[in-house]
Amino acid sequence: MDYTKEKIVEMTGTDIAEHGNWIKDLDSKNDFMGADTFWLSESASRIGKTSDTNEDYTEVVGAFLLENGFIEKDNFTGVKQITKKAPYPVHTKFSPAACYLSLHLEKKFGTIIESEIELGNYPDDKAGVVDLITYKKDTDELYLIEFEPNYSENTLLSAALKIQTHYQTIDKKKLVNDFYSKEDSPISSKNPQIKKVLVLLKGSNAYKEYQENRPNVTKILNELQIVVIPVN
Repeated sequence: MDYTKEKIVEMTGTDIAEHGNWIKDLDSKNDFMGADTFWLSESASRIGKTSDTNEDYTEVVGAFLLENGFIEKDNFTGVKQITKKAPYPVHTKFSPAACYLSLHLEKKFGTIIESEIELGNYPDDKAGVVDLITYKKDTDELYLIEFEPNYSENTLLSAALKIQTHYQTIDKKKLVNDFYSKEDSPISSKNPQIKKVLVLLKGSNAYKEYQENRPNVTKILNELQIVVIPVN
């Protein structure tokens, strides 16, 4: 089904209310979602063009987010930090993303510290997982990496909002302290630069969109200071 630009804007407002924490009572257990989930919404994920103006759906959604103040420098409004009660683990689970990075991108992003790291205190909050966390000693950089495999149909907007949401959800001070305090610390600094990265494999929808002209989504990536690595 095709939608007009006006309809996409209307649905975006509805999705923000339903998926975001902007109007939810965070003290209410029934309403608490653990973290903003707008990146999962139909508005962030819909692929296609408006029937009247021939604009990409996510470009219209991106403009809505930018024009209404939801995107600020390094911030996506409404995302709540969660402090994990247990220590963040360091045991590097097996995952396709970890395998790929170890084979192809380790020189760029350093050593894998953990993959598929849970952000919340399940089942109290279902905040999702970060695909990979790596550390590069020579530049003292800690990377939070979202991995889009070649079969992924996620939009570039959805992927960007997902990694940003995870970045804001995670208690970065605790994360660093938990890693640094371990006997064989995987990081060598208490104050590493923490960066967000999208690794887009060729074949993924996000990779395809990244090659296209998406000025609003590109502006969101720049405002949120997300590094994008397209991989052929």
